[in-house]
Amino acid sequence: MTEAILSPDHRLTDFATIFAHMWYRDFPLQRSLREKAQRADWTTHIGMAVRSTADLMGLFTHFESGGLTDAILRDSNKNVVAALEWEWSALHTGNKINEFDKLRKLCEKEGFKGMCFSALTGYARERATRAGADRIDYAPLLAAALENYAQGWPAQGPPLLLALVHYENAGKAKDLQRRKFTKLTMHKISGQDMSLLREQPACPWDVQGSRWAQTA
Repeated sequence: MTEAILSPDHRLTDFATIFAHMWYRDFPLQRSLREKAQRADWTTHIGMAVRSTADLMGLFTHFESGGLTDAILRDSNKNVVAALEWEWSALHTGNKINEFDKLRKLCEKEGFKGMCFSALTGYARERATRAGADRIDYAPLLAAALENYAQGWPAQGPPLLLALVHYENAGKAKDLQRRKFTKLTMHKISGQDMSLLREQPACPWDVQGSRWAQTA
């Protein structure tokens, strides 16, 4: 039997596709029953989705490894396949968060130069849900942040998968539990070029024709 050869691009797109579906499993919220979730719930949820995705790809997940990176994915030969970070802070301010710089520097670290890709999961603010609560247009701020990410990523480094959970603020600005998720987007940054890989509803019950929509 001929062994399949997986290119770095295949690793990234495979991870993005599987993670996008694993995102809906064991979702911390349940429509009409549980409308709020703590920050720790989402941090744990991302970690579970990462591990489940890695399992299906035949990889091992090492949490808080490689210089306190949130997760490192390795193959059976102990080679680093991917380094992953996730952060609760939103990107709408137009600034790069610390996790981006951690991944960027990791690309140059011995033992990580041959990895297939890096991945960063974060959040992107949209308009407020309550009328008149917030009239700030966050779209250009997010666009500026994405441009900064594309320009700041090393051209010779592995591609970066940027997964963003978009949300509206359904409560007071400081009420972190009132984030109303709208969509999940995934961008690929490679050679300082950025492309949109996929876009989907952030909540499972908004996926038309799914069993989650039927039970919402």
